[in-house]
Amino acid sequence: MFYGMFLVYQYKGGRVMVKDSLAWMKILGLPLLTVSRGANARQTETLASDFKTREHCKLWIWISGTRNKSDYISSGFYYIARDAGVPIVFGSLDYRTKEMIPSRAFDARKMTKEEILAELRKFSDEHDLKGAGYVPGNASTLAFRESKKKA
Repeated sequence: MFYGMFLVYQYKGGRVMVKDSLAWMKILGLPLLTVSRGANARQTETLASDFKTREHCKLWIWISGTRNKSDYISSGFYYIARDAGVPIVFGSLDYRTKEMIPSRAFDARKMTKEEILAELRKFSDEHDLKGAGYVPGNASTLAFRESKKKA
């Protein structure tokens, strides 16, 4: 999150999405958007609506292993960007070199979820990001969870 704040100040008017358990950090004057991780929170629609109210928006997705290892990445970012009509920019912080690495912007309205995932994998491979995270062994597998269809 610390490095994400640099992006916020570089792109004036930006905000950083954090888990709702970190909402207390707003008292520090940080421009945070808190999101609930509950199953019925409908955050995709809420965040897409929030993005639509802003003049210039990009959705930055950080892919380096900074927390716990996960076998999947969330596909919510794709739906937020697609529904809000904002570009997706993959980002990583290479802790080996202390370099912030952004990708080019991708238009989710013109790409499928699978095409975005393929670009994410390509970006990761081009910059050798598997071992670039704060905890290299925690780099997530770049795959979406199979969706469960409701009966």
